[in-house]
Amino acid sequence: INAIFRSGAGDTLQRKSSAIQLVAGRWYHVVSVADFPNDLSYIYIDGVLSGGAQATTFTNNTYVGGTASVGTDSIGTDLDGIAPFDGTIDDVRIYKRALSAAEIASLYRSGQVATNASQNSKLTNGLVGLWSFNGQDVDWSTGKVFDRSGSSFHGDVVGLSTTTSITFGNV
Repeated sequence: INAIFRSGAGDTLQRKSSAIQLVAGRWYHVVSVADFPNDLSYIYIDGVLSGGAQATTFTNNTYVGGTASVGTDSIGTDLDGIAPFDGTIDDVRIYKRALSAAEIASLYRSGQVATNASQNSKLTNGLVGLWSFNGQDVDWSTGKVFDRSGSSFHGDVVGLSTTTSITFGNV
């Protein structure tokens, strides 16, 4: 697992890696944390810290906003855009603060519910983006994914057929 962070335009991209190898066909709860004020980054897998904290140098020591899209800032692809994530992504969240280990464990436990059950009201403090990919949160005819954080950072499904790939509850 690799997580790539930056706090704003002009900031050097920072990579945090976990040595854990994922097993195909199994769901994982993966959280990457960029603690900008303390220049640290973390990866949690299934609610547990993986590999400890990594010292990181952020030019801007505060979250200054941004987007998560295909291009330089991406979810589900490497920096160059040619090594896409080969798997399924569900319930993507972006916070403007570093979550604590207890909050991450709580999110992991809350995700162990029925498919297509809304988790949109869970842990909203500092939430700036929430894409659940639940049935009502995606317009499959257009590929539009609705941000349910209240920030209106709606997105688009890219590289996925909107007519043959639909599995409600996960993309």
